[in-house]
Amino acid sequence: MATLRQYASKCGVVAEMGVRNVVATYAFMKGLEESGAAAKKLFCVDIEPVDFSPEQKMAAKFGDPTLCVRGRPCA
Repeated sequence: MATLRQYASKCGVVAEMGVRNVVATYAFMKGLEESGAAAKKLFCVDIEPVDFSPEQKMAAKFGDPTLCVRGRPCA
């Protein structure tokens, strides 16, 4: 997770493909918080619905992270 956080801290936009249980998402969010980028955005993509409710407050800083594919709504 430290490596993901470090990479994200050098970016303004992070796209996570395959979210599962939102574990790596925390590292990406923390890295984006530390980023010096003026605009920050997090995209989380999964083919299954993802429950972001516990992370919603932290993720709100980076826009709506509940991007899904195959037309399935996110929880």
